[in-house]
Amino acid sequence: MEEKDGRLQVVRAGQLKEKGNRGTLRLCYLILLCLFFCASDSSWGFDSLSNGLTGFWGFSDSTNVAHATVGTDLGLHNVSGSDWVLGGLGGAVYVDRSTWLIVTHNIPPGTGGGSRVNEWTILMDIMVPTSSKGQWVSLYQTNPANTNDGDFFVRNTDGALGVAQTGYSANKISYDSWLRVVVSVDNPDFYRIYVNGVQWLEGKIQAIDGRFSLDATLLIFADEDGEDYPKYCSTLAMWNRPLTGAEIASMGNAYTVIVPEHCVEITESGGNTAVKEGGAVDSYEVVLSSKPAADVEIIAAPGDGQIDLGEGPGLPVVLKFNTSNWNIPKTVTVVAADDNVYEGKSPHTTTVEHTAISTDGNYNGIDVASVAVSVTDNELTCGDWGYLRSDLNRDCYVDLLDFAIFAQQWLQIGND
Repeated sequence: MEEKDGRLQVVRAGQLKEKGNRGTLRLCYLILLCLFFCASDSSWGFDSLSNGLTGFWGFSDSTNVAHATVGTDLGLHNVSGSDWVLGGLGGAVYVDRSTWLIVTHNIPPGTGGGSRVNEWTILMDIMVPTSSKGQWVSLYQTNPANTNDGDFFVRNTDGALGVAQTGYSANKISYDSWLRVVVSVDNPDFYRIYVNGVQWLEGKIQAIDGRFSLDATLLIFADEDGEDYPKYCSTLAMWNRPLTGAEIASMGNAYTVIVPEHCVEITESGGNTAVKEGGAVDSYEVVLSSKPAADVEIIAAPGDGQIDLGEGPGLPVVLKFNTSNWNIPKTVTVVAADDNVYEGKSPHTTTVEHTAISTDGNYNGIDVASVAVSVTDNELTCGDWGYLRSDLNRDCYVDLLDFAIFAQQWLQIGND
């Protein structure tokens, strides 16, 4: 591999400069949209984009360019002469030759079948400067050791996207222009390339666990023999599933800024929570959607003494998240408090409310969904196993009231 003076830098909006002062290129963000929602927004459908999001890197931290808003911080290879600058609405990272980013995508092996990752999507907002025109520009490398050719390129002759094994796009990139490039992969069903929400390539189908499956890490902009000419990147994101064409179209182009929303996600096992006194228990999971800047406590508090979350009937439990475990779900086990009070045959409902406490303003006091719990009683009355034939009013007693009903029925028969 040919070694050059590689460096990474964050460039503030409106002050993006090519290496060597070959001109000034404007990084202008026209619209600020929050595309990843924990609450549903059916009018836009952006809620689905948070499903399967395993990594998001916006290069918005001037002191830590590798910072992950969602997922694991990037690895930076061959960084020297670092000079981060941040301002405006966001930043970008300049990636020179022999310099690349290392993405730990956190997608489990076997996703999509096989032993590697065979279903995945990557989004990258990139700009390839005119100085790289006529050169190969690697966009990603699936070999963590970088000992063979890259796997996704801007072709040197015409600016098409792809490689020979998948085919190249008929469309060509515009140099010095920001592009939102998305690759959606479902081996062995499809390999698709999109630019600015429009499909550019229906690639050749690839094999499970083949060249376009993933190991635990993915190298962004790497190539083993120097075909990695300079480029800029302002956003990276990865999903553990192939995004649909409609989802990709909804994200628009690189001038639509993607900002993952900070929220607390709750997933109920089986889609609901139902328990029974002295019997069935249930559970749900709680996790943060993004890495917090400080510890976050989620207080789960039963609405009454009908249920026990582990500290006693009606008492709250505290779930603690930090910068290391924020993306690891915590389980809340719900048990019905077994009392001696008959509460009817039909289940009744109680609620678990949640409160977020943190010195991180993105999480402190934010709205968190409650969990409705269906509780079934286990106390029995005489009617639960049937009534005596003489208990005519079904009150579990045979008394004068029943005799009165009998007398009325007897007299009615006599009159008939």
